[in-house]
Formats: sequence, C-alpha cells, structure tokens
Amino acid sequence: MIRSARYQALLRRTAPVPGRVCPSARNPPYALNGTFVTGGGFADLGRLAPVLTPHNRMFILRFCSSRAGEKGGAVRSDARQNRIRLLDCATALILEVGGEPTRDALAKGAGVGIGTVYRHFPDRQSLLHDVARHVLENTIAAGERVVASDADGEEAVRRYLHEAIEHGIGVVNIVHPLLDDHDWPDLQARADVMLSALMERSRADRELRSDLTLSDIVFAAIRFGRPLAIGQPSAEDREIAHRQLDRYVDGLRSTPPAHADPTEG
Repeated sequence: MIRSARYQALLRRTAPVPGRVCPSARNPPYALNGTFVTGGGFADLGRLAPVLTPHNRMFILRFCSSRAGEKGGAVRSDARQNRIRLLDCATALILEVGGEPTRDALAKGAGVGIGTVYRHFPDRQSLLHDVARHVLENTIAAGERVVASDADGEEAVRRYLHEAIEHGIGVVNIVHPLLDDHDWPDLQARADVMLSALMERSRADRELRSDLTLSDIVFAAIRFGRPLAIGQPSAEDREIAHRQLDRYVDGLRSTPPAHADPTEG
C-alpha cells in the first residue's frame, strides 16, 4: 500500500502540468484502500504504477473511467441542449425573416457563441436540412399524440393543425426550395400513418365533409403556418393564423354550426 506521506512526497516532486489533476480544494484526495486518488482523477498513475498492487490499479482505473464518463455525459447533454436551442431559434428566425437566418443572429438568439453554431451546422445545407427535419419531427410527434388521445374526428383534425402552426410547419415551405435533399422517408412513413389515422377518425365520426382528403389537411397546415410577410409582429401573425384556421375547420363540417357568423373574422 502507498502511505499518505509517501504519496504526498511524490506529488511535491511532480511539477503541475496542463491536464494533470492534483489535490486541491476542488479536488480533495480520497483514500481507496490506502491509495490516494483525487476527485478529478489520478494525479500520476504512470509513475506510481510500479508500487501499486494489481487490485488498486484496477480500482483506480475503474474510478477514473467512471468520472470521465460522467464528464463526457455532461458535455453531450450540454451539446444536445445547445442544438435544440439553435434549432428552435432558427425556426423562429426563418419564420420572421422569410429565409435563411444569419449565423450571427442565430448565435445571439440562442445565447451561444458563433463557434457553437458552426460546430453544429458547418454549412448552409446542414442548417436548413436539420431545421426542416426538426420542425417535421415535432409536428408529427404532436399529431401522434393527438391520434393517441380520445378527441373526436373534428377535434383531432383541428388540434393537429393548431399544433402544426405552433411547431413552425411554415418553415418547411420556406426552406424547401433551398434544400439539395428534402427526402425524409422515415418521417414520411410516420406522417402517413398519423394522417391516415386522423382521416379514418373524421370519416367514422362523419362530422367533417365526406370529400375531405389528406392533401386538404397537409396543405392547410402549410398555408396557415406560413407568415403573411406584411410586417406583422410574430405573435400577432400567429394569432391571426390560429383564428383563420378555426374558421377553415368550421367550414369543413358536414353541417355548419348554427351559431356561425359569416361576417365574423
């Protein structure tokens, strides 16, 4: 075993170098079966290896590996959070400016450095492609939740279309002409299943027009989700979209509501 005095003497002979973790207020030493290890890893395992028992070497290596894994997990978690913030910010900016946002505006809006933006999206295509996919994934997931609920046919269609607007489905229409590759077969398959389920429910309830098609739902979501481009504030533009969408769904009913006012909105 390595006694504390012997270990501390070795540390005093070892000059600190970048990347070496030594005992400190932030990394106090811990005694593991008589072998001292710092909170951030082993100080100089190579130099101490000749005097360590096989049991202690294995224990220390496992300890250091677990700490490195914890740190790596935290980094990956931060990177995922930064990526989501960037994608959400890019969605909002594309809807606001009607096209590709600048990298500076994206970094500022997401609260990250410009280097972080380029690490996640090194070029124009990677940014636009990932934003479109992000929007589609969120919209489809929202539709799947609607399908899993007990909403009737009309309510299910209405809720899905409102969710599509909230998740920024209009972005797909804006960036589609700018994409070199706009095929997502996995998302297309999920969307087909989800939309077919919506259609089946609406037909079973017979609350909506019998001639309603999948295309009517898809294109309504895209049309109402795209900004008016007349200088309206984003929140006001979205409020108008939701209000007009309700009027559209009301008009899809097989029997118009008795309280409907054709001059309203």
